[in-house]
Amino acid sequence: MANSFSNCLSIDLVKGPVSGIHRKIKKIPLLTPNVTKLSCGYNLEDENKNLVEFGIGGICNLCLDKNFKQLIYKRGGVPKVIKCLSSEREETVLSAITTLMFLIYPESKADITTASVIDCMLRFKESGNRRISNLASVFLQDYCTSDQIQNAKILSSTYSSSHASVSGT
Repeated sequence: MANSFSNCLSIDLVKGPVSGIHRKIKKIPLLTPNVTKLSCGYNLEDENKNLVEFGIGGICNLCLDKNFKQLIYKRGGVPKVIKCLSSEREETVLSAITTLMFLIYPESKADITTASVIDCMLRFKESGNRRISNLASVFLQDYCTSDQIQNAKILSSTYSSSHASVSGT
């Protein structure tokens, strides 16, 4: 395998802030050759589901740092995190939901609390999987207005109705 975890370094959180975001990135315990891409969400489209799962988990941890949160958002990471919501892997979905919550700040909120994401969270809320259901409920309660939720429901029912009439079902 070309990328190996044996070359990884660890984040030094104990010694305080490190000047320069690139110095921080170089110390992230991820695949060092692709760390900048991974930390910005670019490898979340990998066909290897393990890499996606661990990548989104790492990104989730990075989002707790204000600088990384902004970097991930500004480098186009949000759409890639949103794509992870459709994963068949529970841990990937959980990390994606949590990452979206961590990424929310005034500048990013509108891009994260879209009708399609809210619709997805509404479906997750009804899931038989308690972990996903509970996390989706928290997302909806803490980050979405009742108007946004109502709008997502209307759009979803409109789409379902028009899709059913187009497909003839």
